Amino acid sequence: MAAIIPVEIARIITRFVKDKQSLLNLLLASHAFRLLAEPYLYNDVSFCQQRERTIHSFLLGLTAAGGRCTHFVKRLRLPIIPQLSRLYTSYQIVLTLVPNLEDLQFYPSWSTSSPRRFDLQDFLNGPSSPPAFVLKHFAWHSRRSLDSVGLTWFLTNHKSLEYLSLMTFNTADAIPTLPRLRVLHTLNLAAARRSLETNQVTHLRINNCTASLDLDDAALRNVVVFDLCLNTLEELSDAAVRMPNLECFAINLLSSPIPTTLSRLSVLKAATKLHHLRIRIAVPRHWQDHPWDHNDVLNAFDSLPSLSHISIQLVPASHFPEYHHFTKGVLRPTKLRSLYPELEWWHDWMEDHATVPFAPNEPPKIGYQGDLHDAAGEDETS
Repeated sequence: MAAIIPVEIARIITRFVKDKQSLLNLLLASHAFRLLAEPYLYNDVSFCQQRERTIHSFLLGLTAAGGRCTHFVKRLRLPIIPQLSRLYTSYQIVLTLVPNLEDLQFYPSWSTSSPRRFDLQDFLNGPSSPPAFVLKHFAWHSRRSLDSVGLTWFLTNHKSLEYLSLMTFNTADAIPTLPRLRVLHTLNLAAARRSLETNQVTHLRINNCTASLDLDDAALRNVVVFDLCLNTLEELSDAAVRMPNLECFAINLLSSPIPTTLSRLSVLKAATKLHHLRIRIAVPRHWQDHPWDHNDVLNAFDSLPSLSHISIQLVPASHFPEYHHFTKGVLRPTKLRSLYPELEWWHDWMEDHATVPFAPNEPPKIGYQGDLHDAAGEDETS
């Protein structure tokens, strides 16, 4: 006699099925499996990099039976397309049928005629009533211009936002006060200033910060995770004093080689809670001219006693970045691979990474002179 699994346990098991094809197969197995799989299949919907015919077919399935499946959609990824496109209206209609949407992201379009300036107000008002969802997460992952009036209208109507990414928007005038905002990603300090001074941002990423961080103490006091691009570490010496809660710091240095960066970490000594440093490489063209080894890392740990982890990116611009990872008190490095795309940088830097052995034929990366292969062997036998 076959055992009957309680539906709660079956739902938990289904939650571990990640790929869409497996979920689709479950949909076709039986009515019971369909009810289990639908919420996870439609939870995260992306129309990026899809053919127009495929999109229309999926929309028919999504909106069938009175749009029942649209209630499962919590994350929606859309390409930025021109208003004259046939799909423009289709996307507008979908956005009126997803009442539980929490995460809306825009990506560069596959279309060669994408708009130079995208108006969120025009797009989201649509041909019918405005969308009824309440967002927690909004991201604009494109180099194309975003209409500032439309952005202000959008953000004013979504004061519930906890995460905001405007990686190419360079002015703060369009960003109102968002009381729940905790994660912020902006192009530069000018775009981040108002949000930092009026909200309690804890996770901050700034694409380009070549000037000093001339912010008041309150703006940086709550920052726990900080990721930015700088010319030299010295520019952070004053800011470190104003970040007493800083725990994780990622830096992309434009002109400083790795050994130089590691030797200057004492400028961060005022950040007494800092325990994880991540170094990202902007231009790896001449890394062979600046070799470094484990002694450089040991000296870095000594210069900043609060540090317990140092991670140095292996492959710049990788979609799922990999790092040389050093733990204080451990003789050899391990290799970590992010389980999330580079765009989702705010996740836990340890829990959300997988340990990957160094391959025996893997060449030294970014000038590291240590013995990586012995480390891989030790990991496999332990």
